[in-house]
Amino acid sequence: MGIKLLALALCLGCTATNAAEYKAEVFISGYGFHGIHGIAFDSQDRVYVGSVVGQAIYRVDPDTGESVVWQAPPLGMADDIEVGPDGTLYWTSYLLGKIHARKGDGPIRELATGLPGINSLAMNAEGRLFATQVFLGDALYEIDPTGQKPPRKIMQDMGGLNGFDFGADGLLYGPLWFKGQVAKVNVDTAVLTVVADGFMIPAAVNFNAKQDLFVLDTGRGEIIKVDTDSGARTVISEFKTAMDNLAFNSMDDLYVTVMAESAIYHIDTETGKYRTVKEAPLSFPADIDVVGNTLYISDTFAMKSVDLKTKAVRSLSRVGEHELEYSNGITVNTERIHQASYFNNAVQTLDANSGEILHTYHDLDTPFDVLELDDGSLIVLQMAPGNILRLSKDGAHELLVSDLQLPVSMARADANTIYVTQTGNGTIVSVNLETGARTIVAAELNGPEGIDVGSDGTIYVAEVGSRQALAIDPNTGSKTVLATDLPIGFKMPSTMPPMGGTTGIAVAENGDVYIVSDIEDGIVKITLQ
Repeated sequence: MGIKLLALALCLGCTATNAAEYKAEVFISGYGFHGIHGIAFDSQDRVYVGSVVGQAIYRVDPDTGESVVWQAPPLGMADDIEVGPDGTLYWTSYLLGKIHARKGDGPIRELATGLPGINSLAMNAEGRLFATQVFLGDALYEIDPTGQKPPRKIMQDMGGLNGFDFGADGLLYGPLWFKGQVAKVNVDTAVLTVVADGFMIPAAVNFNAKQDLFVLDTGRGEIIKVDTDSGARTVISEFKTAMDNLAFNSMDDLYVTVMAESAIYHIDTETGKYRTVKEAPLSFPADIDVVGNTLYISDTFAMKSVDLKTKAVRSLSRVGEHELEYSNGITVNTERIHQASYFNNAVQTLDANSGEILHTYHDLDTPFDVLELDDGSLIVLQMAPGNILRLSKDGAHELLVSDLQLPVSMARADANTIYVTQTGNGTIVSVNLETGARTIVAAELNGPEGIDVGSDGTIYVAEVGSRQALAIDPNTGSKTVLATDLPIGFKMPSTMPPMGGTTGIAVAENGDVYIVSDIEDGIVKITLQ
């Protein structure tokens, strides 16, 4: 799809008066992994990585980075992966609450269900399989590899026992995400003992063939070797934040995944240097905004900016490193970035230059977008209840608007009026924030999501259901097609909102329009010819 866009030029609209031509081209390319997490090697040293949002498992050549889909969506959703001695792949489907298995080209087997947040898993030397819930739960289970017996809960409330591995002593070693510790667990007696402390956010551990234990501190971006007897720590690499998991191949080579770039890296454990196997500028972009010469991107696992002249991508804030919540809807001015995170039920304000998080509002119901008003106050769009709230730092939020139909995105029309896209009924409405009165500006849209307003008042919208970018006259509602057959409309898991995240669109001062590709994890640029 991305190649097709390189030469796409379309006549505006369907009337003789619209004779201008627009060109859509790839501005930032990607490869559509949508963030990767778990990693494992098979007996042939082929590497497998999994994506939760992408709902797939990919097999990657560790030398060339070439990849194929090994298990397609939706059952390929994988937070962690384990390869059994007979070649069977086991994986945790985090949002589905299930554990799956598949051997070779055989059928998928469902081993367990009803485990929301099932996250990490590993098999011990005896062939016993264990898994943990993290973030949406906090428990350790033994899983029957045949799927005949229900999961056996071993213990709970450990502190977020994430990516773990078994040592030669038969004990399970893993990080306690919320406690900054690495612990060992006797899975038969349910006894947990702390091995090492002082980490910022330990995400995963793994043993090499020498039984050296390596730990990823995703908060500090460090790869650390830990002495399991003394707890002594040696930093072998000051690498990247937003790391998720690690694995050793048969040659004892270390490979690490990083969510924020959908990346795989080969790490030299002696020098700390790395080789890139696969990497993308963006991971899973959602909403976007343009201020001056900078495009700001809500990239799910990071807040990023792009120089529109050089295309240089910069990470302003990353999950783990800056306590950034998973990012979705954004609005930006010269000083501040405001972002909405429906997954974490939060709205955050960041410094637009440093990425420092200045304030966080929690306990909001599915916040999908946020705007700053002229007086500096914030309003937030809540997708599920269909509300717009004015946020107050003391927690006393004011309800401004209700009964919207699956609203996704907002844009300023004037000081007291905003535009809102509603996927529920395929409309864009203008809403007066003082009176609550609303007027339909455009109707009969197929999945409108991202929205922005040009300097002349023209409305730009991502019409995801028709895979189009539209320009809309706010006075007449007439629509002009800027580009079609766009790589947008990625099908999200059934447990997520129907539109998944926001397919963002933004217009620059010179009239160039940018739209997110949630299929290719890139940005498309649309220009007048």
